[in-house]
Amino acid sequence: SMNRIAPRAEPGSDAASVMSVMLRKITGFSGLVHENMYRAAGWQFLTIGRSMERAAMMTDLLAAVADPKSPDGGLDLAIEVGDSIMVHRQRYAVLTNRENVVDLLGLDPTNPRSVRFHLAILGKWVEVLYGTRPENQTRKFERKVVALQEAFKAHTVYTLDTQALMKAHWQILDLSTVLNATFIL
Repeated sequence: SMNRIAPRAEPGSDAASVMSVMLRKITGFSGLVHENMYRAAGWQFLTIGRSMERAAMMTDLLAAVADPKSPDGGLDLAIEVGDSIMVHRQRYAVLTNRENVVDLLGLDPTNPRSVRFHLAILGKWVEVLYGTRPENQTRKFERKVVALQEAFKAHTVYTLDTQALMKAHWQILDLSTVLNATFIL
């Protein structure tokens, strides 16, 4: 669809209209996946992949905007991208700052946009995947997921700096390689 629409879209309101159409299509597909897809292996791996991608992209975003050298406005952008404006206003009676953004989008186990939330989802799927493979084949994936979970439990808003976020980003991306080697190949 995008390849067909993009050449005809004009900058400005036309491009916004095109993006609105694409957003509706993506949202519709997401709804189909959540409501109508049979919960077999394909759905399970799709769910795992979504959590890995969201966690990796959020660590990347936080590393960029929470860095002391990042431009002004980045923290507000992160809260908006993380779809957490309302919860931020409820929880913190202050403007965005590095500490409350990292807390909300990195360390909050109850925020469905936070890194720690998605690491918990991965931990739950480790338990499900155990039933499909011999124990020694899943151990590496489990160890990596547990190590990331423990790291995020131990971090504070002060220790989860740009370097720690980038390290976590690459560790989360590495989970995909381990998952592929364990279950796909």
